[in-house]
Amino acid sequence: MDSNAFGKLVRYYRKQRRWTQGELAERWGFTREYVSQIERGKRKLDKQEQVSRLADILNIPEERLEAVGKGVPRRFDATKPLEGGDLLLQQMSDRLSVTSLGKERAMKRLQREIVGTLERMKGI
Repeated sequence: MDSNAFGKLVRYYRKQRRWTQGELAERWGFTREYVSQIERGKRKLDKQEQVSRLADILNIPEERLEAVGKGVPRRFDATKPLEGGDLLLQQMSDRLSVTSLGKERAMKRLQREIVGTLERMKGI
């Protein structure tokens, strides 16, 4: 994997919106220099909250983030058996309360997880 794949992804999506580094920095709450360093691979984003916020601003699909190793870690353990409907409701509540993602992105992610959970429950 390219060591600067994330920076290139950020640059690509920024340019798609025809934004300057300064415009992205203003929306994101960081400096233009910081955006430049990220795009050039000179700085790395270690906090998932920063990655998620930047992905929300640029509308980077989750699949693209996962492809460059910056996907949102999943807390659901698919290897553990489900114990009923209450567990599903608790998982839904947990996802909504702890996520730092934007509402639309969180709802899409939650919808995918609910569908996956329901499909696993059919097999029980």
